[in-house]
Amino acid sequence: MSSIAEQVQHIVAEHLGVAQALVTPEAAFTADLGISPKQTALLRRKIEQELDVALPKDEAKNLVTVGDLIRHVERDRG
Repeated sequence: MSSIAEQVQHIVAEHLGVAQALVTPEAAFTADLGISPKQTALLRRKIEQELDVALPKDEAKNLVTVGDLIRHVERDRG
């Protein structure tokens, strides 16, 4: 089974239609990956469903990088 980081990176890359190599922990969703507000909401729901985690909207807005999202999922599943 792949790590949480690998799972998150795969989901983000697939959702945004970008190469997984671009989805690094340091990659910022807006500045580096160009995610729109609509894509953010859809990605949040996809992460919740596929990884069985809670990602409330008010918390999600504070997740700036892929690494922030990975840490959130790790804490929620930990």
